[in-house]
Amino acid sequence: MSSGAKPVAGEPPRIYASWLSLSEEAALAPAYMIGLARCDRGCIFCHARADWLDGDGEALSSQALKGHFERARQLGAKTIQFTGGEPSLALAQLVASLPARSELPLVLNTSLSTPLHLSPDSLEPFSHIIASLKFGQDACSRRLGCGDDYLVSIRPRLLALHEMGAPLRIRHLVMPGHLNCCLEPTLDWLKNYLPEIPFALLLGFIPPARAQAVELS
Repeated sequence: MSSGAKPVAGEPPRIYASWLSLSEEAALAPAYMIGLARCDRGCIFCHARADWLDGDGEALSSQALKGHFERARQLGAKTIQFTGGEPSLALAQLVASLPARSELPLVLNTSLSTPLHLSPDSLEPFSHIIASLKFGQDACSRRLGCGDDYLVSIRPRLLALHEMGAPLRIRHLVMPGHLNCCLEPTLDWLKNYLPEIPFALLLGFIPPARAQAVELS
């Protein structure tokens, strides 16, 4: 069972923030980031949750995206990246709202809360699918608020996406106190099952304002 705020049935997808990021991988940066509200997990180290819970933002629509795409071009972005929250929860609405043509490659940044491989047509607009593989064991996922079923759901979805030829990239956020339990098992699994997929270690962990796990502070 996943913890945290659940998406509200019938609630329209919402853009809560946008910004230019220089911290993406060299092939993607500078990236114009579009943050979509809502997530079905409750990771206690998530900094975005407070932003999309507290802010109003704007409804996801074709008109809104046209404005963001033009701003991305003006700012000199190399890619446009949809992040969260968890953008896969609004994937159908997102794809339906995309302008007919984008001058910049589109990137979907997801924690794979939903099985994307079941709707491959929805992935066609994206030049890259960035999947965040956060944990190396379910015990850590459970303790840090991301649910009991993390590895049993995420790893098969990664393999399925790879088998269908999705343009995958994988990231792992390195967190203090989770080198042996999460980093090492993640690297071992990727070496054995997805050794050819581009992989990035995220080393910019920022402690949450109210750390509910001692090691995260």
